[in-house]
Amino acid sequence: MDFLKTLKQAVIAAVILLLLIVVAGVLYLLFFSSRHNFTDMPVVAETTQKSPFAPTPPAENAPEGVAIQAIAPTVAPGGMMSVVAATNATSRCTIKVDPAAASQTDPNLAPQMADDYGTVGWNFRISNTAPKGSSSLTITCVYRGRTGVVIGTYSVTGN
Repeated sequence: MDFLKTLKQAVIAAVILLLLIVVAGVLYLLFFSSRHNFTDMPVVAETTQKSPFAPTPPAENAPEGVAIQAIAPTVAPGGMMSVVAATNATSRCTIKVDPAAASQTDPNLAPQMADDYGTVGWNFRISNTAPKGSSSLTITCVYRGRTGVVIGTYSVTGN
């Protein structure tokens, strides 16, 4: 019986303490918000510093290189293929895909210009009649007359 009495007293004490905390919080908010006008607070001055993550343009004489950053390793006929490459910012890049794997007139295979970070990518559909097995694609990028080339491979799964 003593245990139940002690438990009852502990529960009552916890409820009273919780009520006191809630009442104190409400009173604090009422007091604080009536004393401060948040619309008159000063605005922090904008900084003119560049973000450490801002892109840096390549030098005029930068050599051109290109590397595949991501490529779908396998794709089914009729499926979508994605490839992302890294190169110099603003490089003009083209992609050539195995003619048996994708239509060369697919508008998604149009030349692309790398963004300010040097990233360029394509998403295109693999032909429904693409043969099963290994296939390749070639990405060529040009920056100020200099050329970089990379060849990527992927597998077309069964028809």
